[in-house]
Amino acid sequence: MGMNFQDVLRDVHDPDNHQLKVTTVNDPATASLQTTANSLLLDLDNRLMTLNGIVLGEDTTHISGDAGVGALVVQKATPVDLASDGEYANMQVSKGGTWGITVPDCGRTLLSKCGTVSSSGDNALVSAGTNRLKVYAFSLSTVSSTAVTCIFRDGSPGGTGIWQVILQTPSGVAGGANLVVQPPGWLFATSAASPLAINLSAAVTVHYSISYFDEA
Repeated sequence: MGMNFQDVLRDVHDPDNHQLKVTTVNDPATASLQTTANSLLLDLDNRLMTLNGIVLGEDTTHISGDAGVGALVVQKATPVDLASDGEYANMQVSKGGTWGITVPDCGRTLLSKCGTVSSSGDNALVSAGTNRLKVYAFSLSTVSSTAVTCIFRDGSPGGTGIWQVILQTPSGVAGGANLVVQPPGWLFATSAASPLAINLSAAVTVHYSISYFDEA
């Protein structure tokens, strides 16, 4: 798609201060830029079309051969603040040009525990803490065609159920459930100074991983 040059300024200068002559016509194919010093003819339309080709609108479909300008980013082993609020800032990559995501410090001591339980009834998972045990991630898995209801309990034995998952898989196939939120968010929690247990409705081997923090 060509451009109409009727509004182009007629008197401009090149870096050597040679006067340039711009011919404005309705037919973009014949538009030209010529210096009075060396009569060099430049295809102005093609040059502008090249610039136009690297500017793509929102939701534009990719086409093989699309032109573009390579992005330069700042390499920093440790990311630093390069601008103030409201200012433009350069993107940063770690050594080797890899991208990284800095997870903000949640201000909690994060703890984890994993293991296996297989007894029908209550099974201890995490001993009581000073405050509430707040679980922000868990994973349960089994290889069993027998359905088993897994209930996380606040306290043991016979504590209050606070989270429930039902597991059952085809014979010889592993399956399970997992869920995670970013702390200080959490999924479920015990009462203050109360242990965390899991109750199984059947004697089925269940593998678990629990991530939590102790907080009032």
